[in-house]
Amino acid sequence: MASVNGPGTPAGEYLVDVMVNGSLLKSGVKIRFTQVNSEQRTEPCLPLSLMQAARVKSLPDKAPQNSCRPLREWVSQG
Repeated sequence: MASVNGPGTPAGEYLVDVMVNGSLLKSGVKIRFTQVNSEQRTEPCLPLSLMQAARVKSLPDKAPQNSCRPLREWVSQG
């Protein structure tokens, strides 16, 4: 996601390869990037299924299956 996760990236949906600790987790994942408030940057909205595949340990127990949140919100839950 590094190539589309930076300053100047327009909001929208992108097909990205997701890397965790230098290893490919998933390839060709559709991720929506949304504008952060009035800032000139975007951030990815990551689906619960991707967080589960990455084995994030701090996921909320009752998150709806179609949940999509920025990474900072997923990891601050637990």
